[in-house]
Amino acid sequence: MMNWLKWITERFSPGSLRILGQELIKAKHAAYSRRFMAARMAESREAVKRLQGAGKPICLELGAGERRSKPGWVTLDVYPGCDLCWDLGAGIPFPDGSVQKLYASHLLEHFTFPEIQKLLKECVRVLVPGGTLSVSVPNARVYAEAYVKGKEL
Repeated sequence: MMNWLKWITERFSPGSLRILGQELIKAKHAAYSRRFMAARMAESREAVKRLQGAGKPICLELGAGERRSKPGWVTLDVYPGCDLCWDLGAGIPFPDGSVQKLYASHLLEHFTFPEIQKLLKECVRVLVPGGTLSVSVPNARVYAEAYVKGKEL
């Protein structure tokens, strides 16, 4: 056994070591995730430039999971299997008025009400004038009532 490892095992119970180990693993995973996301988001920024340069209408599916797009659409999510790996907390990586259609199915329920408000403002920002935003949520009544009553979820 290494000296530092012997020192630790002599002073901490197995339960404490297990918790400490789990916390170290979480911290290492979080650091890896941040580096991974930063690299993937940089790749996605370049992909956005290519999409804009193609001169075709941009139709964007937000929160698509690990799916690749269907013809005519681009998928965006934090998962690496989609077309654009992006954290929506950082906004939508397209310039103002550049997206013709936005689609989000079962996405909004994963955000707090203030985060939803921020995301919807981003949607309006990137849509072309007359563009469309289609949203599907499991129970829209909850959101509609909160909006009408001025409550936060």
